[in-house]
Amino acid sequence: MKKQFWLVVSILLIALVYFRVFTTIEAVNLPADIENFPQQIGTYTMSGSSEYSAAVLQELKVSSYISRDYRDKDGDNLSLYLGYYEEQREGSMIHSPKHCMPGSGWSPVESSVVPISIPGSDLYGEVKVNRIVFQKGMDKLIMYYWYQGRNRVVANEYIDRFYLILDSMIRHRSEGALVRVIGSWDGSGESEKKLQQFLASLFPVLQQHLPQ
Repeated sequence: MKKQFWLVVSILLIALVYFRVFTTIEAVNLPADIENFPQQIGTYTMSGSSEYSAAVLQELKVSSYISRDYRDKDGDNLSLYLGYYEEQREGSMIHSPKHCMPGSGWSPVESSVVPISIPGSDLYGEVKVNRIVFQKGMDKLIMYYWYQGRNRVVANEYIDRFYLILDSMIRHRSEGALVRVIGSWDGSGESEKKLQQFLASLFPVLQQHLPQ
């Protein structure tokens, strides 16, 4: 397993050098202003939004983003983060969000990759995304996240980097987005079921608002 890991890393490093030195990347703008992202997604309605500080944005180096809260009629809350990069290069690339939560006191207690069905989608029938349950004291949160861009939805960050390099060399495109949804964890599975239903409604929206 370690040999395979280092082989993949070596290939990525070699390709990254090629990508950085020889490839011309075209920045790809969003089709529409991200602020026009729907306030109604499935049974959830936007209940608030937040803006990151200049220091955080300098660290993220994101081209556009939204950070919103959504609530359904039962009062269940979800937070949605969408960070979009017009082009990705060394020093300005998507980073895994799984390292951010522990820094704020949340520890991962479960981690897996799960399928999400997308009814009626002409591009994605089923996708696989990351699922992590975090705990701080007696409280638990559940987070789903994935990488999306250039007509792909990818859970694994190494595979995402592989496609990033491949598309940069062949298509001269490196744009991409990190999508993250966080909700409460009640242990019964009901809150997670509703979160997955939110995701099923979210994917067709993303398909319309991200470049194809």
